[in-house]
Amino acid sequence: MIIYNTTIILREMRRILPLLLLFITALPLVAQTDEEYNTLIIELNDGSRQVVPLSKISCLLFENTPDEQLYEFVGTWPQSALFPVRTFCNGQLNSQLKYLDSNSYSSRSNMGTHFLNCEKATDEQKEWLRNPDTYPAKVEGFTRWVRKRVVLYPFEKPMPADCNQHSIGDCNTVSTLADIAYLYPDFIMSLITKVDNYNYIIKMFDPDGKRIEVGVNNYVLCDNNSSVVQMTGKNGVVTWATLLEKAIAKWLYVYKPNTGLGGFGAEGMTPMFTGDGRSVAISPGKCSAQELALVVTTCLKHGLIVNGGFNKQGIKIGSHETITAHGHSLLMPNTEIEPNALFAMRNPWGQGKDDHVMQIVEGEVPPTIDIRIISPGIASLYFRHTLEDPIGPYIVPKW
Repeated sequence: MIIYNTTIILREMRRILPLLLLFITALPLVAQTDEEYNTLIIELNDGSRQVVPLSKISCLLFENTPDEQLYEFVGTWPQSALFPVRTFCNGQLNSQLKYLDSNSYSSRSNMGTHFLNCEKATDEQKEWLRNPDTYPAKVEGFTRWVRKRVVLYPFEKPMPADCNQHSIGDCNTVSTLADIAYLYPDFIMSLITKVDNYNYIIKMFDPDGKRIEVGVNNYVLCDNNSSVVQMTGKNGVVTWATLLEKAIAKWLYVYKPNTGLGGFGAEGMTPMFTGDGRSVAISPGKCSAQELALVVTTCLKHGLIVNGGFNKQGIKIGSHETITAHGHSLLMPNTEIEPNALFAMRNPWGQGKDDHVMQIVEGEVPPTIDIRIISPGIASLYFRHTLEDPIGPYIVPKW
């Protein structure tokens, strides 16, 4: 159970800081127990308390709020389980609501539409998930598991550079973990408990939105030459990202959704860790380049995860080019590199000293871009930015 006192915030909300209520990470943590980890208790002005599922924290809206303006002001998500569409990113993107489609929200499950038909785990399967020494015999055609040295955080904290795709068609998983590392590095670190130099416990959610623990060890999926085929850090280093992907593989093996590791969309992977399956999309050519840039940067400033891709192959962007049917991380623009940049996109191949980050400018490229906007769920508790101190561009590390 997590308890916060939000009396001052609710009273001073409009004047002080809109995101303090949305991203409660700035408030002191009073108490927490693992068995009640799914619940947030908010203390209201009148001294009463309200229970809110953590999976809805990115859309923290209070029923029966006497101040209608406060309700409008708090809302950040275009679809809520509690309320109809009212406001998007505190009203800053209301004009762009018309462009949104492909909603993965489900009234039946906090986890969204992708997990409605999963299998139920038996007690034996739950124990298999918890055991670090277990793993599927085959993943995406590969059967060889080899012990490797793990460097959890090569750059001290999780970064997109830790997420690089290799021989599995897992671009969406790789790019979305890079998205989360960009916005929520502390959240990623909170998911992983190191038992010893070989074994780790990963916090996840099952298809019903209940907390589970998945054990993994330092055996990772390799080809016949013992080269790692999972995502790794730079120079093939096994990182936190490799371990999370192994946990995902175990999760998929037990719960059996409609697709495997290689075919999972960005919005299908995130709920396993965030407990929140809400997402919406904007298709290519739906809006102008400037409007697309407004949506991407505003969502990132509010802590929403943004992933995307291109529908046209081979357009040059600096030393790189567009790739179709391929997930990319969306990032704030780096105007020191490109003064006219609207936003940036990182290819999970991670090639080059710029880490395969492409600065997107007006012209031929923006009309080819589709994006997926994903709720961060409980990760929002770890957001370290405000509108006055927004997240900046991704600074590529040296390796």
